[in-house]
Amino acid sequence: PRTYAPDEIGDLSRTFDLLMRQRQASEKFLRDITDNLPAMVSHADAQGRYTFVNARLCEALGRSASELVGHPVRNMAGIGNDPALDAGLRRVLAGEAVSFERHGASGRGGEDRYFQTDLIPDRDQAGRVRGYYAMTSDVTERKRIEVSLAHSEAQIRTIADNIPALVSHVDASLHYTFVNAQVKALHNDNAMVGKWMPAVRGASDFAVIEPHIRRALAGETVVIEKTGDPARGIGDRTYKAHYIPDKDASGAVQGVFAMTFDITDDVRVRKALTEQEKRLRDVTDSIPALVGYFDREENCLYGNSRARQMAGLGEGPLDGVTLRSAVGEAVYAQHLPYLPVVLAGRPVRFPVQAPIYGRVGYFQAHLIPDKDLEGRVLGFFLMTFNITALKEAERKLTELARLDTLTGLPNRLAFNEFLPAAIARAQRAGSAIALMFLDIDRFKAINDTLGHACGDGVLTEYARRLLASVRNTDTAARLAGDEFVVVLENLR
Repeated sequence: PRTYAPDEIGDLSRTFDLLMRQRQASEKFLRDITDNLPAMVSHADAQGRYTFVNARLCEALGRSASELVGHPVRNMAGIGNDPALDAGLRRVLAGEAVSFERHGASGRGGEDRYFQTDLIPDRDQAGRVRGYYAMTSDVTERKRIEVSLAHSEAQIRTIADNIPALVSHVDASLHYTFVNAQVKALHNDNAMVGKWMPAVRGASDFAVIEPHIRRALAGETVVIEKTGDPARGIGDRTYKAHYIPDKDASGAVQGVFAMTFDITDDVRVRKALTEQEKRLRDVTDSIPALVGYFDREENCLYGNSRARQMAGLGEGPLDGVTLRSAVGEAVYAQHLPYLPVVLAGRPVRFPVQAPIYGRVGYFQAHLIPDKDLEGRVLGFFLMTFNITALKEAERKLTELARLDTLTGLPNRLAFNEFLPAAIARAQRAGSAIALMFLDIDRFKAINDTLGHACGDGVLTEYARRLLASVRNTDTAARLAGDEFVVVLENLR
């Protein structure tokens, strides 16, 4: 504590001390922000000498702040070996804002990394360049994402060099103490510092965020999604806001940092994916097949309504459901030989038999691998079609192909299949066998005089009497026209 004389010298001393305290607080606030930014931040004067460096830049250059401030930038950073950076410095000192990317070896293991540098001229009130601000960010991970996307997409998407964010700080009384350029541009106000947040944002917009600001002032980090303020022309945008309490060394909350990102595109993508998933579910629920998706460990991640009904599952989550538990042991055993095939990346289909409605059902199963953009198998789709009706139709067609439609007796095809088997049985048993060949006398005259309808009646009656004249173990067949045969087995 000190006292001031009641004269002009005392007034000047008091004013000087106040200004120095304000400057120290401002510098501490600025350093708190810049030292925690994921970037190297510095300021140089018009002669190219450091006047400010943040902690990350000191770490990158291996020097302390006292070793850098006041010394030429070129001597410390090796500018002469970096033409892009050298050219950028010349341009910013000429009054031009510069942004560019470069790559080089990092001190951490010597790996090749990418950096983005933004140089912003620092002008005095007269507009003269008195130095520049520099911010360099490590964008290696973003570059890697760009390469990955470029490899997987038909068209290369342009990824922004910087994700725009609205950054501000208010004290415990909700007065702004810091706003970045994006916030200033949004509010068309270059003098927001010191103003009250509710008055700046407006009653309706502040009412939306006030409960979350109060939570942050109580010491809680809050993350919310909200729509933009229509009064600012951004009512159609969606934002993710982070409200972070600003605590001093003792843990007392001094204010709130606010960082807001525009996530409109992400929300649209999520909405599109949700709609696409609904359309996919509607389609799979409508097709006449059992559809499921399983990961490499055979855990069920999706099943359409038919598959859930067949497996006795409701509409709830599929936690703990596997292929084995969904289809049962007997059906799973029929799938088992083909699972290594689909997990190796090859589609496969095979027949499956399973009980359905108290009888044997026939199914056609299709296993289809699910591959990522690099060809790795993430899982597989299982599509199962009920072909029981088709199998029944095939059986009936097979029977019809071996029966004479007029008389109901086996036809020539059936006879040609049966006779060799009957001869083989007789040879094995050492028994006799007889083959009778019969036709109908004057059958042509019957057709010619009485008509084919009457001839068909004669053939039908002849077949009936023939069957009545032989044993149940004997076989009668119609070869063609009025030609019939009878195979008599086990004769003594």
